[in-house]
Amino acid sequence: MSIAGMTIRKPLKLIIDADAEFQAELLALKDAAGVSPGEARQYEFTLSNALDTLNASVEDHRKLLEEQQEAAKHKKFVSKLRVGSRSKAGASPCVSPGVGAGG
Repeated sequence: MSIAGMTIRKPLKLIIDADAEFQAELLALKDAAGVSPGEARQYEFTLSNALDTLNASVEDHRKLLEEQQEAAKHKKFVSKLRVGSRSKAGASPCVSPGVGAGG
């Protein structure tokens, strides 16, 4: 298979799963019990920034996966059309009189 024919759907699914795990870890840190208010304030900006960035990434990854899936559906549809037209063309070849018949 050529590089142009490769798809990134499978790796994207893995990335989306990893994003969800990372989100859960960050949310657990943000909502951790037993953290002093001073310590929570110290890391609040960093955690919020990381969560916002991750949320945007998750959205982008899901959108890209949807686009890849639509492109794959379209590619399969076009391939079926091409295969169907080849089988029809091959079933009844048109030969003009005198062409290719030694004349």
